[in-house]
Amino acid sequence: MNLHLLARGLGFDAAGKFVAVRLADGGSDNALYDTRRDAVRHQFDEKLCAYVRVTPNGMNVCAAESFMATQRKLYDAGFRLTDPDDARGGKQVVPRLMRESQAASFAALKR
Repeated sequence: MNLHLLARGLGFDAAGKFVAVRLADGGSDNALYDTRRDAVRHQFDEKLCAYVRVTPNGMNVCAAESFMATQRKLYDAGFRLTDPDDARGGKQVVPRLMRESQAASFAALKR
């Protein structure tokens, strides 16, 4: 995500756009998409990626790891958050801010 803010020369103009990140290794196709739906539709298999909106502040390593861990657990539990035919690209999970709440969410997924 930070690469899109810095290397592309778009700066804050990259904010609000989407990046498709492979669940397997955290890599991407290095493309920046205007909408989540566009990001989903341009993947070989939309179920192999997580889709994240670029924020003006970027994302630190801890936040990126937390995001990817959450996405991987959701997919492993059978959730499918993407839909290329949905006007917005599919469902999104609203992240919890407190560690205890995240632990409760993950425990509920295992049931």
